[in-house]
Amino acid sequence: MTDDIREDAPEAAWTWTQPIAHGQDPEVAAALLWAAGALGVWVRTDDVVGYFAEQVDGLGDGVWEAVEEVDWLARWREGIEPVAAGGFVVVPTWLADSGDMPAGEPILLDPGRAFGSGHHDTTAGCLEEVGAHVGPGMRVFDVGTGTGVLAIAAAMRGATVTAVDIDPDAVVVAAENAAANGVEIATAVGSADAVAAGSMDVVLGNLLTHTIVALADDLVGALADGGLLVASGIGEARAPEAVAALEAAGLADVTVRIRGEWAIVVGRRRT
Repeated sequence: MTDDIREDAPEAAWTWTQPIAHGQDPEVAAALLWAAGALGVWVRTDDVVGYFAEQVDGLGDGVWEAVEEVDWLARWREGIEPVAAGGFVVVPTWLADSGDMPAGEPILLDPGRAFGSGHHDTTAGCLEEVGAHVGPGMRVFDVGTGTGVLAIAAAMRGATVTAVDIDPDAVVVAAENAAANGVEIATAVGSADAVAAGSMDVVLGNLLTHTIVALADDLVGALADGGLLVASGIGEARAPEAVAALEAAGLADVTVRIRGEWAIVVGRRRT
């Protein structure tokens, strides 16, 4: 389950609860609510809940409910804790001075304006792979960087990092977060074809299943021979679909690790 809210969210007056259909990617359902103007989104096992200042049309099958006026940002912050994964600890800035922290290298990062707070199993799973495989001097390409958390982690391990996103706001957020953590990453608006073919030691793609399938050739193609791909945002049931597309694009030695309801796919470009 995930919980996220806009940093500047006003008080919500309505919730929209929409069942997740069989085979539907819950993160796609969440993205549609964000696009419709949701102030916050909660992805649960069987449904997705959006918080809105007012009712909007065109959301499909679901239920509107009026809610008491609540400071949702304050309530949301109460439930956010540091996340330890891969030797890193993702810490929201309002907890930076807390004395009770898990062990690990801190990454200061506030959720809200882009995806990737570290709390979602896909992000935490990718952080574990970064901690296990990325080291000094490696060339790392983060596709769909969101908040930049994976790119920042890779840079902290001494890698040279290029981070791209199709959302211009996410690119700005990633650059700001990198600066706040004292590391440099190259950022740009773009997708998996933004770097030269065969130029990267590690490619990180915390995306969605259909996006990974569509970009499989570019994701694998960006890798040098023997380079490592870490792909997530893949629902457990759709892991075979993602693996098939990546193997067809030239990925070998593929392993699939399940974290929560999500798959982290790791493999190397064939030499």
